[in-house]
Amino acid sequence: MTNSKNHISFLNLYLKCKLIFFVITSCLVVPINAQNISDSVLYGKDTNLVKKPIYNNDDSLSTFSNEMTNISDTTLNENDSLKNDTLDARKDIKTTVFYQCNDSMYLDLDSRKMYMYMNADVKYDNMTLKADFIEVDWNTSIMRSKGHKNEKGDTTGKPVFTENKDTYTSDKIGYNFKTRQGAISNVITQYGESYVHGSLVNKNEKNELYIGATRYTTCDRAKPHFYIYSRKSKLIPNEKIVTGPFYLAVADVPTPLGFLFGVFPSRKGKSSGILLPTYGETNQFGFFLENGGYYFAINDYMDLAVRGSVYTKGAWGTIMESKYKKMYKRDGNLKFTYNRRPTGVEGTKEFTREVDYFLNWSHRKVPKRQENFQANVNFGSTSNFRNSLTPDENRFTNSISSNIYYSQPLYGTPLNMNLGMRHSQNNSTKAVSFTFPELAVNSERLSPFKRKIQIGKLRWYEMIYVNYSFNARNDLTAHEDSLQLFNRLGFEKLAPGEKRSQLQNKMRNGAQQVVRASTQFRALKYFTVSPEMNYTEKWSLVSRNIYRNDTGGISIDTVKWFARYGVYSASAAASTVIYGTLNFRSKSLQAIRHTLRPSVSFRYVPDFSEATYGYYEHFDNKLYSRFSNFLYGEPSKGIQEAIGFSISNALEMKVRSRKDTSQKSRKVSLFENVGISGNYNLAADSFNLSRINLSARTTLFENKIGIEYSSMYDPYITDDNDLNVHRFEWEENKRLARLHSANITLRTSLNSILGQKTPLSVIKTSVNSMDFTEGYLPFSLPWSLSVNYQRSYTFSRKKENKTNQSLSFNGSLKLSEKWAFTGSSGYDFTNNDLISTNIGINRDLHCWELKFNWIPYGLYQRYSVTINVKSALLKDLKLERKREWYDQ
Repeated sequence: MTNSKNHISFLNLYLKCKLIFFVITSCLVVPINAQNISDSVLYGKDTNLVKKPIYNNDDSLSTFSNEMTNISDTTLNENDSLKNDTLDARKDIKTTVFYQCNDSMYLDLDSRKMYMYMNADVKYDNMTLKADFIEVDWNTSIMRSKGHKNEKGDTTGKPVFTENKDTYTSDKIGYNFKTRQGAISNVITQYGESYVHGSLVNKNEKNELYIGATRYTTCDRAKPHFYIYSRKSKLIPNEKIVTGPFYLAVADVPTPLGFLFGVFPSRKGKSSGILLPTYGETNQFGFFLENGGYYFAINDYMDLAVRGSVYTKGAWGTIMESKYKKMYKRDGNLKFTYNRRPTGVEGTKEFTREVDYFLNWSHRKVPKRQENFQANVNFGSTSNFRNSLTPDENRFTNSISSNIYYSQPLYGTPLNMNLGMRHSQNNSTKAVSFTFPELAVNSERLSPFKRKIQIGKLRWYEMIYVNYSFNARNDLTAHEDSLQLFNRLGFEKLAPGEKRSQLQNKMRNGAQQVVRASTQFRALKYFTVSPEMNYTEKWSLVSRNIYRNDTGGISIDTVKWFARYGVYSASAAASTVIYGTLNFRSKSLQAIRHTLRPSVSFRYVPDFSEATYGYYEHFDNKLYSRFSNFLYGEPSKGIQEAIGFSISNALEMKVRSRKDTSQKSRKVSLFENVGISGNYNLAADSFNLSRINLSARTTLFENKIGIEYSSMYDPYITDDNDLNVHRFEWEENKRLARLHSANITLRTSLNSILGQKTPLSVIKTSVNSMDFTEGYLPFSLPWSLSVNYQRSYTFSRKKENKTNQSLSFNGSLKLSEKWAFTGSSGYDFTNNDLISTNIGINRDLHCWELKFNWIPYGLYQRYSVTINVKSALLKDLKLERKREWYDQ
């Protein structure tokens, strides 16, 4: 017995020494991650594992390993110098190799091989290999890996190889971490939005892949719905994929679409390249190639796309579009469109070539130190939307506008400066207006009489506040033809000096500054009184000289010189808030509260047409203003002593739930606001009372429906020409006022999900009950609906009373996760006609999508059916059928 124990101890000592020798000679160079080794070194413990390596001569991995050796690894042939290399093996491995596994690890000391099982992981430098089985041959520095099949026959734990952030998933992987060469079987790798499948892939030391039976796709399925197939290709990481002859396959069915060679992007992020055009035919312009061009990926912060379209009947156009963005600094986009198309019959007098252009610029600077710059520019020819070569959603737009502004505080002062420009144009009248430059300087609210060291309460004069503002601008309003950038219909025959003088005569400029002093205090405990005084001074570079000429007539000359005038006014307002509450003993209704906000004001403005001010000239009982051509207007005529009044009401109630008494009370608004306002001028010689304004606003059913109402009532009667007569309605018709105009709007926006999933506890009443919902998706119908009803009325004695009434709606319905419907329409009750209707259907086909859009009637009838790849990478891979309104 003692001899047996000694024999076992001697054997254990021998094994330990041999293991230590192996670690010293080999593993010190490639240290083992000892995290899982203490229980996983099975040498001498599992005889079955020793006798049966992971593969035999018939195993596919063995065959694959030989293929890898012959194809891509030159270190294993008979003449390889590495086999007889006299250098220390530690010099070939430049860094530490870490390896681990979850199940077991077997070290074959004789063959210098290591086998790892279940979630094996090997890390070397910037390379990582994970699989359910990994074999490491320390003699050849080759790793071999594969997954294993479970009871269902599915392969799990497939090898996943990662190097330089590039990941490859395959059935088998062999890799030489000395030469950094390898062979991969049935690989799938992703580059950005694209996926590359290959049956056998060889990798060289430059990380380039030579792929056999290549399938290039943007579908993320293991068996993609479509792909571009090529027998062989070369993948240059983060640059491109170059293939030989290729064709498009859909559902593994080859199509005739293909070419002799292909170059596809594999760069992660943006890359420059050609933008393929679309082709087709229209009745108006003939055959076409649209939106072909080139995309420039300038850098990580900016790009540029240049596109062009040509038509066989002489029309052509170009689009330049750029986007830029720098985090925490600025972002925006710029787009310029230029189209040229012939009209009429060539060779006749009616033949012309019309030019349309349009510029869009949107820019936003991230505010920094209270500085801000923003731009929203929309400028171009007024016929651009109507004459667009392709359908434009803005074709119904009648007016467009632009604005650019820059603001910053004037450091060291209480002032803030705004500098900008504005633009607007009417596409019907072709009137274009510019305001440039426009300057505004505003001050904070100042307290000039406030003590620097405050002791006790504020005194009345310390609550006097002063505000200052300065505004200046230059305006230009002209017809589009006089501002035509490309001289389509402009002043081609005029000299440059004539152009300039004409535009300068149309310019109007000026400035004004306002000083406002105000305060606020309590009166009679419940009233808030707010008196205010204003002084306004207006400047201009032109004025008028009015005089009686030699013939006795009145002459008016324009004086181009600095001129100014000043006006002042005073006002005061008093307001209060009155609450009335009615309590109930009901379990559900607790109280109703009425909030009343009355306000009264008085405003005084002197008569600046009096001779003492010198602003007006009196000739033949007529007044002539010297400042009528001022940009900010002329001084007011007639004294003004106006009393203004307004009453605002709000009505709400407090309710409690009948079902759950533990819930807190909630407020329900009956009327958010019901208001009435007007004014009475004590100094006017007639029509002292203004029109009375009435407005109301409320929401119903927990804000599901919104109602807005506004109307205007005239206290005076009118004649047959709709002009007021100085007689009250009460005198003529025994009523306080006559309805002059009214408008009511009802809005609602609803959304819900029909068919909510039934709780599992309801379906399964017992442990043994059958679940009839298994295998079925829960029924649901997400939908949304917005409805807008509007009715307006305007009184007229000269014509018939004008009434407009319309109903419009838009909504969406999702029948399933894949089917979606959208639509918008309405009805014009005044003209008994339908409003422009649009119907859309969308079908999600995983990596494809099917879209149908239809405008069934009206001037712009059209339809389009498109099936296309969802990914923007292959967005030109589509099939489209459409019929535009101009093809009718």
